[in-house]
Amino acid sequence: PHARVRRLCAENDVDDGHGLLTNLTEGRLCRAGLPRCKARAMINSIQELRKGAWLQPEPPLAELPLTTIAVSGQRAGMAWKPVLDDGKHRSFAAWCPNAIDPATAWEWFEALRNRLPWEDLRDNHHQGEGRTIPRRTVFVVDKGCKCTYRYSGVTVPPFEEPDFIAEIRKRCVALAGMSSQPNACNINLYRNGMDSVGWHTDNEELYEAEYNDAVILSLTLGARRKFCIKRMEHENSHYESTKPSVLVLGHGDLCTMEGRFQRYYLHAVPKEPRVQEPRLNLTWRWITRHSHRDGCRLCGPGN
Repeated sequence: PHARVRRLCAENDVDDGHGLLTNLTEGRLCRAGLPRCKARAMINSIQELRKGAWLQPEPPLAELPLTTIAVSGQRAGMAWKPVLDDGKHRSFAAWCPNAIDPATAWEWFEALRNRLPWEDLRDNHHQGEGRTIPRRTVFVVDKGCKCTYRYSGVTVPPFEEPDFIAEIRKRCVALAGMSSQPNACNINLYRNGMDSVGWHTDNEELYEAEYNDAVILSLTLGARRKFCIKRMEHENSHYESTKPSVLVLGHGDLCTMEGRFQRYYLHAVPKEPRVQEPRLNLTWRWITRHSHRDGCRLCGPGN
């Protein structure tokens, strides 16, 4: 194992203590051939070194820079507002209200609602055998990608991105001031206020967002709904935390989750029985570890 770690360090320019503290992750150790349990134990030891070196669990921005959307979006001329700025845990979130004009947003809403192959999915893990989850979903991917989206007992088949969604994506990415294009989008249809999604973190293997810096860019169309954020109690891995923060996302709003957000924070869209109107939510992500077990022949940094 130590030879594999030394090789991995060399491949990633990790040749000193600074590189070890900033660059080595559980995912990289696993890809070097270490069993996940050993990789996790090693990273836990490194975390203790990190705390001693920085008095925080993640690399400071001064050590490992990260341009947040609150910064890049401002450069793009948009009024992005930071809603979470947790440098200690390298976790950030931002909000841009009314990023899309209402007429365009409604045009997109109708196209998405009427032209996509919506799936009614069943959750065989958290919500009981065969229980339908309270929302409809489509998982959009780049041409050639065969990755299935799996989370919490739910399986969502891939749907190749049509041209009209590509145009929506490019417009939203430009408004966020991002230099690269995401290659996947999970789209949820909340039919009314009884549709929801409980507390969770988007830490699936496809995105490797639990141990790498990652951005999720979100667009809301239709009804205003609450978007809740809370800090995870990481020490005992239970979904318990301090009082949640609540952001109300409206028609045409953009929102982000960034950095190590998926490692340290949970998010949810709770039920709101008084809401009668539907809401569409698009969340763009970067697949970095394509699923070869699904027959996907594409490769990312994590393959």
